This record gives sequence, structure tokens and C-alpha cells, in this order.
Amino acid sequence: MRRATFIIMFLCSILILKLSWEGKLSYYIHPRYSLWATVAALVTFCVVPLVYIFKRHIHVEQPGRSGRILNRIIIVVLAAALCIPAMPLSSFTASERFDPAAPPTANISYMLGSPVNPNAANLTIREWIILLYRKGADLSAYQGRTVDLTGFLYPNTDRQFYVMRFVVTCCTADATPIGIPVQYTWSPEFKSGDWVEVQGKISVVQTGQEPSVLIVPTSVTAALQPLVPYIY
Repeated sequence: MRRATFIIMFLCSILILKLSWEGKLSYYIHPRYSLWATVAALVTFCVVPLVYIFKRHIHVEQPGRSGRILNRIIIVVLAAALCIPAMPLSSFTASERFDPAAPPTANISYMLGSPVNPNAANLTIREWIILLYRKGADLSAYQGRTVDLTGFLYPNTDRQFYVMRFVVTCCTADATPIGIPVQYTWSPEFKSGDWVEVQGKISVVQTGQEPSVLIVPTSVTAALQPLVPYIY
């Protein structure tokens, strides 16, 4: 086993333990996997140095030039990740994964069968999405319903934005941005990616051949990013 392999494994374990200590491991993986990832990282952190000390008993295979370059790149990336503060996915990532022109169910069909009580108070963005976009939904039943949602701002037009969150199933690689449009005239106090709290009412509007919904807000105020910014 090559020295670079030991360094990469050791740096990976330190990075995972650092994120776990800071409570930011959920920025990258589902919380259900956090404990296992932390335990695996702790074992690796303890075992790798011992294995490296006795590596003279292990067969060493010299890497080629491309392998050495790749290993150095990985080591630099891991070292940089240890120095750079962990950040959750942003509106920039949403712009790569969200298409307002696509059908609302394009990337969320897997969750539309989840049960939701439509009469519950303080429904989340995820729960509203399930109610409003599942097949056969009677949108008129939600006309005038009060909403209070917190998410990051994703611009659509100069008179509309989406209040948005990421839904994560396993890790950020499968994170899907979901949001509900908000009727709002832009003001300089907010920019793309800002976290906001939107209070208002559901309005059903006719766009093309199909009705759609948007939020007519009574207030849009700045909000703090939640400790856990994703929806699971």
C-alpha cells in the first residue's frame, strides 16, 4: 500500500471527524448515516497510523506517473477542505438542478406518495409540495390557505421568486431543490440565496391550460439559516 493512500485515508478521517464535531456533517450526508461515518472515521484515524508504522510488512506497489499526480491532487483537495469552512448547498447549486419551465413533478415524483395531513398547521415546503403537485390534486381546496415558510430565495422573474429548500435522500449528490413561487416585486434588501421567512396565502392562478399556485405574501422578512438547512 502506498504512502499517499495512507495520507488520503488519514486526511479523510480527520475531515469527517471535524465536520462531525462542528455539527456540519449533515451538510453532506443524511443524518441517519452520521453516526456510522463518524465511527468509521474514528477507527480509521486510530488504525491508519499503526498500519503505516508497520507498512514494511506490506507489499508496496509503485504507482505510475498519472497515479502520483492524482494522489497529490486528492491530498491538496482534502487539505483545502480542512481549512475552508463547511457550507451547505446554495442557490448556485439550485440553478444547476432546478428548471422552472419543467413540470413541477419532474424530480420529486418519488416523494409525492408520502402521506400528509392537509389540515395540519405549519406545513413545511416539502409537505406543501406533496399536497399541491401530487396527481389529481384539487388546487381549489387550498385557495386562501395560510402559509408560513422558511427557505432560501431563488429568483424567477422581477415579480416572482421561489422560496426553496433542498430535499436530501442519501447525500448532497442526490439533493433536489424544491420550492413554491412567491408573488413579489424585487427590492434591494434581498438577493439570490438569502434565507427568508414568507408569510401569506395560497393563490390558484391559471397559467396556460393548467392551474398553478403561488404565494401572495403578507410579509417577506430576512431569516437565519437553519442549523439543518435541508429537508429529509
